[in-house]
Amino acid sequence: MFFTAVLICVYAMQVQAFQRFTNYGSVIEVHDIAFHNGRVCVATSGGLYLHAPRVGDSELLLDVNRFPDIKMAALATDASGTLWAGSQRGYLYKISPRNAHTMYSAYYAAGWGIRTLYAFGQYLLVGSTAGFSIFDAAKGDVVANTVRLGSLQSSVVNAIIVHNNVLYVGTESGIATLDIPGGRISDVNFYDHRIWSSRTHAVPVTGFCIVNNAVMPVSVPTVVTGAGLLQADSNLVYIDSTVACSLPSVVNCLRMHNDTCWIGTDEDYFYDWSAAGGLTQHKIRGLAFKSVNHVTADGRGNVWVFSDLSPDKTPWWQGIGRSDGSGNWKIYNSLFTPSLGFLGGSPDFRGACVRKNGDFWVGTPGGGVKCFSRSDGTWRRYAIGAPSASGSYPACFPGFELRTTLAGEPWSKCDAIAEDSSGFLWIASYENCSGNLICYDPKYKAPVDTNYYRFFPKSPVQSPYYMDNIRVINVDRDNTIFVGSQDGKILLLRHQGRPYAGEVTVVTYFNTLNLKAIHDMVSLPIGFTWIVTGNGLYKYNPADNSLTADDKVPLNLTSIEKEGDDYLWLGTSGGGIIRYDWHGGTWTRLDENDGLMSNMVLDLSLDARAGYLWAATGEGLSRYDLAHTTKVITENKTMEVYPNPFSFSDPAHAEILIRKVAPQTQVHIYDARGVLVKSLQPAVQNMYEWTFSWTPSRNLIPGTYFCTARTNSTSAVAKILIVP
Repeated sequence: MFFTAVLICVYAMQVQAFQRFTNYGSVIEVHDIAFHNGRVCVATSGGLYLHAPRVGDSELLLDVNRFPDIKMAALATDASGTLWAGSQRGYLYKISPRNAHTMYSAYYAAGWGIRTLYAFGQYLLVGSTAGFSIFDAAKGDVVANTVRLGSLQSSVVNAIIVHNNVLYVGTESGIATLDIPGGRISDVNFYDHRIWSSRTHAVPVTGFCIVNNAVMPVSVPTVVTGAGLLQADSNLVYIDSTVACSLPSVVNCLRMHNDTCWIGTDEDYFYDWSAAGGLTQHKIRGLAFKSVNHVTADGRGNVWVFSDLSPDKTPWWQGIGRSDGSGNWKIYNSLFTPSLGFLGGSPDFRGACVRKNGDFWVGTPGGGVKCFSRSDGTWRRYAIGAPSASGSYPACFPGFELRTTLAGEPWSKCDAIAEDSSGFLWIASYENCSGNLICYDPKYKAPVDTNYYRFFPKSPVQSPYYMDNIRVINVDRDNTIFVGSQDGKILLLRHQGRPYAGEVTVVTYFNTLNLKAIHDMVSLPIGFTWIVTGNGLYKYNPADNSLTADDKVPLNLTSIEKEGDDYLWLGTSGGGIIRYDWHGGTWTRLDENDGLMSNMVLDLSLDARAGYLWAATGEGLSRYDLAHTTKVITENKTMEVYPNPFSFSDPAHAEILIRKVAPQTQVHIYDARGVLVKSLQPAVQNMYEWTFSWTPSRNLIPGTYFCTARTNSTSAVAKILIVP
């Protein structure tokens, strides 16, 4: 099958949305290594890392405008000194010797995820998840491709090499070869699949080596050295049959440069090794987590994230993560912070609450409750009991206890924590028959019988409000506590100031609706509470105590956040993010085509103060710029203009955004002579700030232009450079 037309199609990206996303993937996962302009280039799941060992300089490239998919899969350098990078979703990136960037989206548009690249003359040979392709590097076009390689069953291409005018392609099921007369690959008729010779292999072919002038297929990372073959088997690297070095995790790739072997690993960044110098690790500053299950922006510049937790043990890169906004990520787990104790062993890690004083409370899937003190940076641990006996605690432990030792650490699970307007904490206690909901006054660091209370026991007499697994706790403007369970029940409570003494009033209990599960909730300043369930979106109205379904948005929702009173942000399972104007009943979608890290959105957190929406996804973390903060801009000196310089030849540059200007601003573009070029209309308007966009005409002469932003009380001028 041959379909060049599909791959040559132009993919229309929504550039403005791309410009507003910043993505973070796992930088510990290295898939390929190449060498370019004196730098070691490293393809990671968190971006392209450029390391200059001689000068000690390094840079992680993850600009979503130049790299819409930061999950790098393959690298190659050609004879002109150009670096090529292919992404897991199919984007092809070009970095010239002068560091000019170009991006090609044809393979992405066709759904061909890139797995390997091989430079051959003016062409780039591309192996993908769907077949083999030839890309003309000089013209920037796909010239040929095929999904059928002889009689091989698999079209997933893992490795490519050309030797003695013979093309070798390694797939999941074997090897396909064909002759290239005179090395002129453009003369080959790829319409005919019969030109390929093929033979099957019992294991996938993932690479090729030249040994004694013959091509040798390999199924493990392998390179040829002067001392013999260097091969990796899991985390061990051998020279012939002798162990040369041991790595802490699986080896993904080996690459030779001069006398040094560079090693990419699955969980521990990359290394260089030589017989004389031994093994040296190179770490990359960035996010380590491979999947982000939960995100909380604390409104003080910190972003907290939770990873999956492996059931057997916790690898060094799993746990609780925190970024202070500087690009540094700190990991908290029992390895780095022993006082934190056990976190649990489940991918369902979700309990989180930032108190008004900045303390961060964590509910874990097995390690009880933790608290990070903002004042001194220390952690406290609390035992909340479990359905079975654990450690030194009996089944259905009725207490709530501050842990001071690690011995006898009990298992207990908490999926939800919230602080009410009185400062009390409400804590879910999984399947605890002594009571599934705890109210605690956190001004006392150590719980005692007089500062906490357990509600709704299962035994000896079962409360009508007992729920096995409380998944969500939310508090509205009237200090009503909403409790949602795994089996779709919703309980509303209020108190008059003494809930720690058991004094609460049940407002209502929705326990007969087919809601399947309660995933998330958010309350608006005007009083409504929106609830994400396994059966779609619902709105609670306190005026008449009603719960009504909203049928305007999809059902596959996972999470929710509010943007003022008028808009809701909804995370979906496979459909990206939705911005919902619930007044008008209309919504728009942001997904991978707009720059989102993954369409599988697990959690959302909106930082109104900074103006960002954070999305936790199955492949990493995305930050979306809302184009406004909660601060009203009154002076246009804060104006930002980007991209600047603007290049007609850069495919990532489709328009120029002018943002962070005061409402009611008039924006005009002038040339260097002062002649008006364009008067702009606002693209985004709100009560805090306005944003404008300008698409320069290709008839404009490259040069310097000026952007003026004026109101009756403030003005600013920015210089814009237009280049070819």
